Amino acid sequence: MRLWILLLALAACSPGDYRPARTAYNNGVEALAASDWATAESELLRARSEAGVDPELRWRAAFDLGLAYAGHAASVATGEPPDLEQALELYGKSAGWFQDAIRNQDDADARANLEIVRARQQAIADQLAAGDKALEKKLDQLIDGQRAIRDQARAILEQARAAPGSPTALEDQARAVATAERVLLADAGVVGDLAGAEVATIEGQPEDQRAQEDQVRLAQLNVLLPWVQIARTALADTRRMLDEGKHEVAHERAEEAVDALKRARETLLDPVEVLRAIGQDELEIAQQTAYLEQAEAQAKKLGGQPQQVPAWLTAAHLGGRQLEVRSRLDETKAMLAAASAQAPASVDSDPEQARMLASVQAALPDLEAASAAMTRASDALTTSGLTAASAAELDAIRALFRAMEQFMELRGVLDLAWQQQRQLVAMMTGEGEAATLPPEERRAQAEDGLERNLARITRVQALLVEEQAKRAAEAAQAATQDPAADPQAAAHQQQQSEALFAQAEVLRAQALAALQELAGGKGARPPLDAANDAQTNITELRKLFFDLIEHLQELIREQGETRDSSTEAAGLDDLGRAPLLPGLIGRQGEHRGTAQAIADALAAQADAATQQPAQPGGEDPAEQARKLGEAAEEIRAATGDMDDASGLLTKANDPAQTMSLDLAPALDSQQRAIDHLKAALQILQPPQQGQDQQEQQDQQDQQDQAQDPQQPEPKDESVDRRREQVREQEAQRRKEREDKARQQDDPVENDW
Repeated sequence: MRLWILLLALAACSPGDYRPARTAYNNGVEALAASDWATAESELLRARSEAGVDPELRWRAAFDLGLAYAGHAASVATGEPPDLEQALELYGKSAGWFQDAIRNQDDADARANLEIVRARQQAIADQLAAGDKALEKKLDQLIDGQRAIRDQARAILEQARAAPGSPTALEDQARAVATAERVLLADAGVVGDLAGAEVATIEGQPEDQRAQEDQVRLAQLNVLLPWVQIARTALADTRRMLDEGKHEVAHERAEEAVDALKRARETLLDPVEVLRAIGQDELEIAQQTAYLEQAEAQAKKLGGQPQQVPAWLTAAHLGGRQLEVRSRLDETKAMLAAASAQAPASVDSDPEQARMLASVQAALPDLEAASAAMTRASDALTTSGLTAASAAELDAIRALFRAMEQFMELRGVLDLAWQQQRQLVAMMTGEGEAATLPPEERRAQAEDGLERNLARITRVQALLVEEQAKRAAEAAQAATQDPAADPQAAAHQQQQSEALFAQAEVLRAQALAALQELAGGKGARPPLDAANDAQTNITELRKLFFDLIEHLQELIREQGETRDSSTEAAGLDDLGRAPLLPGLIGRQGEHRGTAQAIADALAAQADAATQQPAQPGGEDPAEQARKLGEAAEEIRAATGDMDDASGLLTKANDPAQTMSLDLAPALDSQQRAIDHLKAALQILQPPQQGQDQQEQQDQQDQQDQAQDPQQPEPKDESVDRRREQVREQEAQRRKEREDKARQQDDPVENDW
């Protein structure tokens, strides 16, 4: 401690002049003496960044930054509560600045302080090594920070190209980015320390006593550490290139640092998560390649005049990224292949392991295809063949998606099958976007979609069995943990579950039979009938596994589609709308039945919530019951609007109708129904994003209200008022229906 105080006093006595950098340095020293860490760090960073060719100031600013970050780290490490993660990060920055000071001037005090900081780093790293996901969190933060550095280096490169004659204007900006990169370099050292401490902890256990999870973790960390070192080298190179004004090289090294850090992070991820990240990167490369291809085509149209593209976006740059993504894919593929080849004998007795092994084996051919496509893409980019590169990149994306699909669970597979079947029917009918495709391409896409759905619906059989076993195990475990559970209720729940999965298998078998009929091409009915039959069964099968919110979301979507179809009918004459009306009436009736079922279920849940005791940390049962009840009332209001729409559509379909009926009121009723359904959904599932924007809008509305005295006062939109409005609307709607009924009974001729 005496050494720290002595060095602090010496730093406070450092000479200076009145240049801006010296002024910032003096301000930083004063803040340092007052333990105002944030101000000290800010001012000293400014002094270090603006020191220019003043070696003394550069050294002192770096040295005092080491002191500032070390003091800050000590304060948060002993705070209430202590923040060890932040302390470790700050000690890492302190060590980085002491190292910088030593590079400028080999000073014994700086070396002594560096050893103290490293010792404290190690102590905190040992504490955090046992923490949950500390390494992962730090890596995620580091990757985000380096992405920002890369983007800033990219912007500097753009500015350098836009103003090639004035490089001096970019020096300060580049120096500031280099300073920020130095901080991330220290953070990368912290990541290495965390990983090293965890390795030491695991290796400190006897090998025969290590858990399997520890063995896996050790293997992951031993792969991670070299990538962290590669990233640190790239970070240091980026900083140096920025200082030297080599903007293009700085950008490339910054990109390589991001890639290396991502490789390090992926060693700790599940292989499926890695494949998802690879797919996202491949999609980004494909988008950038398409942009270059478009720019090239535009340049040819303009008689050779080049279209402006970012300076960093070149075929060579994309080719390098493509090679890096393929390398990551090949590593993941090799790991999966090795796991598949070394599967334990116990896999046969473990259904979950058996399914995972089957998924790996099914995915490997598509991963091979994706790797081959990436190789073609990188080769094409090397020769600037952008069209061929784009085609290969799309092939890679499709193959990756097929591979990732093998690891999806029941709901994911059903969602894909449902989407694919809708596309297949659209290809057969030529509706929507399919209408713009040539017949040959539509046929090819339909055949490909049919083949995929045959495989999916076949696979669903095993997934249903697995899901049923999973639910049964969860129910048995819950019964064991709750001795007071009602056996009869548990038996009833078990019967419901068995009935659910029995119905699911019936629907699956019917969907499969329709798809096989379509594939065989020898059915007694038109192919489109078989395709529609398969779509209906897949839709109903998918709905079996919805919760109430998902049913509500699906109802909103379906009611919207029915309104679209009603709008189309409204634009036709009586002859044109006649064949459409029966289907619209049937669908509207189905929507009404679904809405009523959802409302009844919500009301039952509201009643049950009132009987539940309050749980610590949970939602108040009374508040939960209120929300459920309000949502049920909104949906009941929607059923009234649906009844109105059905009545108008039915009247329009009546052969005895002597005059063409305006369907606009039916469209209005359908829209009001959608609005009520959306209001119910918002009650049950309030938005998690955009609330700040809404609050800002409310504040703006209040300001506008104050500025405009003629604007009416805002209405009270409290929950009670909203519910009363719904009741009033329902009462008014019932009265109108009764009036219409009396008018229909009145023999007076109303149509003149």
